[in-house]
Amino acid sequence: MANQLNKSTGSTPSEQYLAGLCENTFLKLWSYPNVFRDQGRKNGGDGKELCDLLVVCGNDVIIFSDKSCEMTDSGKADLDWSRWYRKAIDKSADQVFGAERWIRKFPDKFFLDPQCTHPLPISLPAPENLRVHRIVVALGAKSRCRKELKGSGSLWLKPSINGSNHCDPFHIGNIKPEKGFVHVFDDVTLSIMLSELDTITDLVNYLSWKEEYILSNKLSLAEGEENLLGEYLSNLNKKNQHDIVLPPGYDQLVVQKDNWMSVRQSPEFLRKKRADEISYLWDDLINEFCGHIFGGTILGNPDYTTDDHEMILRVLALESRFRRRTIAEALREALQKSKTERENILWRLMVSKENPDTAYVFGLFPEFQDDHETYRLFRRNYLSDYCQVVAYKRRKLRLIVGIAMEKDQSKKNSKDIVLFESPKNWSKEMIAETEEMQNTLKIQNQENLKWSYIQSNEYPEPQINPQLINRKIRRNERCPCGSDIKYKKCCGRPQ
Repeated sequence: MANQLNKSTGSTPSEQYLAGLCENTFLKLWSYPNVFRDQGRKNGGDGKELCDLLVVCGNDVIIFSDKSCEMTDSGKADLDWSRWYRKAIDKSADQVFGAERWIRKFPDKFFLDPQCTHPLPISLPAPENLRVHRIVVALGAKSRCRKELKGSGSLWLKPSINGSNHCDPFHIGNIKPEKGFVHVFDDVTLSIMLSELDTITDLVNYLSWKEEYILSNKLSLAEGEENLLGEYLSNLNKKNQHDIVLPPGYDQLVVQKDNWMSVRQSPEFLRKKRADEISYLWDDLINEFCGHIFGGTILGNPDYTTDDHEMILRVLALESRFRRRTIAEALREALQKSKTERENILWRLMVSKENPDTAYVFGLFPEFQDDHETYRLFRRNYLSDYCQVVAYKRRKLRLIVGIAMEKDQSKKNSKDIVLFESPKNWSKEMIAETEEMQNTLKIQNQENLKWSYIQSNEYPEPQINPQLINRKIRRNERCPCGSDIKYKKCCGRPQ
């Protein structure tokens, strides 16, 4: 049984709001408000706060600095902006860069409490592998910005502004180009970014894309970052990645206000949101394991540290929202099928073209009458052996994640998870051991491994209910394609 882990929930209302958003996006194990460093504790005092929130997942580290200060209205926009910018953005950016310096210099000296007695439970990446994403959360300018720019109240992105030249009210450029790129989220865009890009991978992909796009001088102006996000989500490049490809003859992009409103109300986007609902089954599964880690009730190898458990769960957490949807669909189908096969263990193996070196093995077990502890040990060992055989049969796989649970999910049941990392070269001893496992598990040939290859579209095509094809659909009815909006605004729109 492991020790319980406790972390801050934020010390101010704005920090608490940020912490709640980040825990939903990054999940509990990878999001830490109010992290401290032990600098200045020679006389037994408290450590210094590193940043308002730190996200650590693999090689990606996101540093948040949060500042909430209402912009005064003296009637002079230039003066009010310059004062607010210095307090809310410029100083916060300094805190972010200070935190980054400390992280690169002392990656093992971070704590969850001011007394620096509880170290960060997961390790930071080595400095040479570190990918830092810097975010300033600047709150308090929404009303004034909306009044002056007549938009949503979000700050506008204008990359031609650099450093100390931020004299154009409510426009953000490259804040400190000599140190590195800083993203600024405000009253409007903070919740949009962390709710629409609500996985680590989706947000990091956007932040990296945006930084490269701006530094490549491809963006002239975005009238609110939410509108840039809408354009990004609506477009794919030749590699099927979200991107904004400029048409021939155009050197820079201008994104106008109200673009985000148009995107989020589109039938395509609404169908995507409906299709994504099943994906949160994956989030619930991760959170269940994380809850046991924080509660000290995680079972498994007694020698495993929190880092060991985190490494396994990180594979699940790094899945994008779209990938979570496809994996959750495969799991749901297996659970439905298991209702008709109650006596035997049902296995489902899932791999996708988007991530062909990682496979998921779902083992759905009937309830055993044995002692619960004996049953769990049997199940974990069985699952681990099965994953090893899968790796042996499919040598191109690098990671095999095994998840075991009871078939009956109508009540709260236990779950087990294992990770098998396939070696580049299988030794004779390991091959002999695996073939013995294969015989024991009665997996004699390739056909015994039933794979699910999930192919889907991030933005699903309309699926019209066949029962409605032969009758007239009224203009104000909910569209039968599943977008959940009126027919006249969806599939019934004039083309």
